[in-house]
Amino acid sequence: MTWVFELPLGPGLPARLTVQWPRFVFGINPSGIRLVGGALNGSLSGRTVLDDFVPSLANVFTLYIATNPDSETSRTIKSLFDTGGCDNPDGTAAVKGDGRINPCELSENPLIKSLLAPDVRLRNAAGNYDPLPNDSQKDSLSLGFGFTATVLT
Repeated sequence: MTWVFELPLGPGLPARLTVQWPRFVFGINPSGIRLVGGALNGSLSGRTVLDDFVPSLANVFTLYIATNPDSETSRTIKSLFDTGGCDNPDGTAAVKGDGRINPCELSENPLIKSLLAPDVRLRNAAGNYDPLPNDSQKDSLSLGFGFTATVLT
């Protein structure tokens, strides 16, 4: 089971993430008009992280730099990620210092690698759901979001 979740990362298009085995939990406050203690849990396959999330994040960073070129945040993003020296999945080369953050500049960055590395094994060799969280062959990144909501009447 999967669910496509649109994660608004900033200006521009949201990241479309295919969440594997999503689970929603929540409570309802005594008045019955507010969802409380809500959570979405699930996982992202390693491919979803590389093919969907990383390019979306690269686009958000690039747009931020373009619209706020002299900000401290833009300078930090550029110093961390505008490093060049890698090839994108489409075969184009990333250029250092061009103000554009490429997917390969994120996927090859040690910080991003450690943050987005798979941390659980959820599929067996046949690709079926068979979770073994302590298995050394990790294939998915666990995911969780908390939320509250108000019922509109």
